[in-house]
Amino acid sequence: MPLHGSLERVYQPNKSRLYNKLVILLILTGLTGISIAQNADYQRQTQQPVNRNRTSSRSDYSGAVKNPYTAEDYMLKLAEKLSPEQRDLLLKGSGFTRDISKESGSVTAGQRGEGTLFDTLSTTDAEPAKEPWSLKKDLDKYRAYAVKEGSRYPDENLEKFFLNAGLFVEDGINVFTLGYGSDRGKVFRGNDGNSPLWHAKTVGEQGRQTLAEFTDGVYSIIDLMAFDSLVDIQKDVYRDNNPVVRPFLFTGRAVGSGWKTSENIGNTLTWGYFDNVSGSAAMCVGDVIECIKQGGQAVTNLPREVLYVTTGVEEDTDKMLDWLLVVPWELASNAVEMQGIANMQDYKSAFKEKGVVGSILELTGSSIIIYKSIDELNDDDDDKHKTAESQAPQPSNGGGNGGGNGGNGGDAGNGEEGYYWYWVPPWW
Repeated sequence: MPLHGSLERVYQPNKSRLYNKLVILLILTGLTGISIAQNADYQRQTQQPVNRNRTSSRSDYSGAVKNPYTAEDYMLKLAEKLSPEQRDLLLKGSGFTRDISKESGSVTAGQRGEGTLFDTLSTTDAEPAKEPWSLKKDLDKYRAYAVKEGSRYPDENLEKFFLNAGLFVEDGINVFTLGYGSDRGKVFRGNDGNSPLWHAKTVGEQGRQTLAEFTDGVYSIIDLMAFDSLVDIQKDVYRDNNPVVRPFLFTGRAVGSGWKTSENIGNTLTWGYFDNVSGSAAMCVGDVIECIKQGGQAVTNLPREVLYVTTGVEEDTDKMLDWLLVVPWELASNAVEMQGIANMQDYKSAFKEKGVVGSILELTGSSIIIYKSIDELNDDDDDKHKTAESQAPQPSNGGGNGGGNGGNGGDAGNGEEGYYWYWVPPWW
């Protein structure tokens, strides 16, 4: 795994295992900066859909600006935003005749003056009914999202590939210029130059938030095991979500908040410039991953192009091909970019755009990558310790009868010393 190879380079055999675990965990958690950087009020240019039929429109701006509404239309527009009681007073005071229908619950504006007719106005301000959750619709959200971020067409994939390659160069410049090389670094400059005391305060606040997310996650797991019989936490993030979803949600939020705490510590030591470098570097990694994704989709979409030319493809067949040719690339790239953690930070937007299942799958993929990387490095560390133990000098059998410790007793002492010198506790 390329990620494993990169982490192996930062592994220090002469350091304790605890030290290496902390460094590796920090690096893996730091990958969440990719998603945080991309979601911190900054819209990636690659998210703009490529329009195959680009058309230009012209507007006539000649002449004076005219009011598009008549007095009656303006009165009705205003009435739409009022409560039913205020609306009745407005229409009555304006001379309208109203027909109230008990069946429809609506107020119909009749004739006024010269007999102008007006639209029907609703008397209720009720919000639209929420559609029940459906697995099919939820999965289709992620399919549509994957197609939007990638493409069904190889030429569009290549266009986005070169666009991300250019963004990689731009973000690389920002790494060496502390985020001041281009406008893409603006999102990281807001706290530049602030005093260490100011940043230290943010560390404490973010640390408390991390602890709160962790404790809420533990409570949500206990609540799930108790079949949702415990009292709900008085937070929207808890009440809005299903008991099965909550543990995933708080896990991602705790990891993301922990990364922000580490980032704030770095900002405290660097007067706010740490996130300029870490954020730009994370965006560089994200650009590389996006290039790999777009290039892979360009290759896998070639059979679709053959079908387009030869037999044609219906929409249902196109959707099926999306799951085979586009979605796997999107899911894998987002898992490596740790976007599943960012999904949990802004869960409403993520669930609306990607669906609940897709967002949780991305979080699961990111968690598996972190676990497997640390597990493989620990296995390598164990192998190195076993090799060192096997190469340890063996105690000699001949100690002589004239030795101060007396023959075998001296040998046993040397053997015991060698054993403890090369033995390392498994948790160290």
